[in-house]
Amino acid sequence: MIVLAALGAASLATADEEVFQTGKLRSDGVMTVGQPETVVIKGLPPKRKVTMAIYSNAQRCQNFKTAFCIPAAGKRVAGTPRFRTSGKGRAKLTFLMPAAYDVLNLKNFKTERVSFTNGEPLLVSATVDTSARRHGESVHLIGIAQGNAVAEVPPPPTP
Repeated sequence: MIVLAALGAASLATADEEVFQTGKLRSDGVMTVGQPETVVIKGLPPKRKVTMAIYSNAQRCQNFKTAFCIPAAGKRVAGTPRFRTSGKGRAKLTFLMPAAYDVLNLKNFKTERVSFTNGEPLLVSATVDTSARRHGESVHLIGIAQGNAVAEVPPPPTP
């Protein structure tokens, strides 16, 4: 029995290591739907690709028994730098604020498109998820930076 336990421990020691880093995300606190928005992040793994997601933090997204809110992806504005951290783990990201997000109904497994409303609380997230080699071993780097904001919906244009 002791030999089996030692063999099990040896196999766990050679498994991939996961490294979590928590960074900071700063914005002006208001995200206007359909307009370019800029956030600044720091404290994430250096020289890595960044993924943006905008979560609704409204009450309907907090009830996981009936529905699950799927975050909207922040797409890079044309002509701005790539979503990539610098050598110091910093980035200035300019993205187009999406107009809606999806809600998955857990009773019939259908998605519904829901528009952001004026004053709706948001959670803006920048994530780095990649593999790297450190000292000959594979390391899984996971970095996340989050910040709160409020959605602002501009009035429709007058004819």
